Amino acid sequence: RKHSNEQQLLEYRQKLMDCQFDVQAAMKRNEELQSRCDELSSHCESERKIRMELQREISKLKAAKKEKNEKESKQNNRNETVNTNNQDDMDMLEMSLGMLRCSVCKDRFKNVAITRCFHLF
Repeated sequence: RKHSNEQQLLEYRQKLMDCQFDVQAAMKRNEELQSRCDELSSHCESERKIRMELQREISKLKAAKKEKNEKESKQNNRNETVNTNNQDDMDMLEMSLGMLRCSVCKDRFKNVAITRCFHLF
């Protein structure tokens, strides 16, 4: 009976050692996984910061582009107004010069006076 108890005791000790070994291996694996998790969290955080910086930069560039487009639009509107006014003025000048030039040769000016209402005398 002693021999049977000693054998059981040895078996339990062996199982205990196996369990302790398994626990140590699991703890080591847990530490490795925790370390890897920390690395990935750190990497994720740095990627998040980079993404936020890029989003800010994109927002600034979009705002600058919008402002530039608005300025160009205003400038184009001004230029169109000036060009329209200039074209109207040029048309009026051509019409007036056409009235002053000879209707046959269109080179020399007529020897007549033009009143404000464009009547010729």
